[in-house]
Amino acid sequence: LARFIRLAPLYYVGLALGIVALLLTMHHGEAHFISTRQFVAAVVFGLAWLPFFNHGVWPFGMESIGSSVFPLDDPAWALFFELFVNMLFFAYVLRYRRVASVRFVVAAYAAWLVCVAVSGYVNPGWSRGNFVFAFPRVTAEFFIGALIYALGVHRKAVPPALAWCVGALALAGFAAESRDLHLLDALALVPLTVALMSALVLASPAAKRICRVLGDLSYPVYVLHFPIYRLLYALLDFKSITPLHQTLLAATACIAVALLLAPVDLAVRRRLTQRGGLRPIPPRSRLPPPPASSSWRKTWLVRAVLPRSWSTP
Repeated sequence: LARFIRLAPLYYVGLALGIVALLLTMHHGEAHFISTRQFVAAVVFGLAWLPFFNHGVWPFGMESIGSSVFPLDDPAWALFFELFVNMLFFAYVLRYRRVASVRFVVAAYAAWLVCVAVSGYVNPGWSRGNFVFAFPRVTAEFFIGALIYALGVHRKAVPPALAWCVGALALAGFAAESRDLHLLDALALVPLTVALMSALVLASPAAKRICRVLGDLSYPVYVLHFPIYRLLYALLDFKSITPLHQTLLAATACIAVALLLAPVDLAVRRRLTQRGGLRPIPPRSRLPPPPASSSWRKTWLVRAVLPRSWSTP
């Protein structure tokens, strides 16, 4: 319930924008291949936050996306799997009284690699054809995050240079045109970046404010950027401007809308949290600084050998 409340308000905003954008596109005659039945089915499944398994081709500017399982707001496929893995996490914690274990993570990674070999997709789940392969992927990625938390890396002293170098390598991997590098990114570099970066302590108040704003914007931008682009394309003469200008205009609009909606979203979530009988969202708290000693290597080795020390009461 807590995770649903965290994701739902802006998801439904994005869904509403996607519905309006598709209606305008159909009105302009640029989506004549989308039937009324397909449109209604997409809306119904979207409102239920369920995938719509279809063979349709859905407009996206001058391009199109085939068999999208969330055609009105395509990034919502990842949110569906996030809700799934949160329910799996709840069941896991209830059963084993710990947030993660090495054996479970290794098994999830092995299943993910098998699915990559079979499907050819590193990041599946967005279409009818690769949807099922996302279950092991999201399980592996979520539980490696839980394992990073269980290790307590965010409370350890990590060399800043190491964290920045690994993060730079992860960013370079995203820019590469290689599936093998994308797989290396997903399997190792991104989890390692999260682990190392979480331990960095920002001394500058300005840097803290920048990170806070970026954190507040990350989810709104993610869940709204597809429908906002589609809406702008339907309302403006996007065909007459270059792809670079399209990107800049859409990015500016996304950031502006995210800045406006982030405080509204927080207020709505606080209200839903209270009505749901959950604990109120706590104010931001600063993590304690890492220890002055540089014993993080030894600590990692000890915890790797003694997984029972990660279990929660």
